[in-house]
Amino acid sequence: MYRDVSKAIYSLFQTSSWLLNGLLIVPEGLYEVPQKSGVVKVSFSGLDSRHYRKGILYIIIHTEINKGPGDHLHFADCLDSLLVGKSMTINNFSIQFAESKLNGLGKDTVNTALDRHQYSINFTYAGVL
Repeated sequence: MYRDVSKAIYSLFQTSSWLLNGLLIVPEGLYEVPQKSGVVKVSFSGLDSRHYRKGILYIIIHTEINKGPGDHLHFADCLDSLLVGKSMTINNFSIQFAESKLNGLGKDTVNTALDRHQYSINFTYAGVL
């Protein structure tokens, strides 16, 4: 059941809307050393019930240090425009996104020239399994 949620969530990032906003999407668990701004790592967690699931989509945004707050805020705004309040149907499943949050995480542990911010958004997922 979590595999179905995972497939639906990751299929969101295969659309041209994501590429147009300059974001490089890397699923969690795939090792990729971020080299530049705009690299985001995606993961999610969820709670299960019989008819629907609630979860949180986590996106780590990497931006260059010492460039001010513009980059990570720009990418968070792009994510909001594509996700907040949106409902979509993917593979016969419905996903509805709610509110988002943005938190600073400090320097990247691998590439210290980059800063990290965590964008998170709640979602509800329903469909036939």
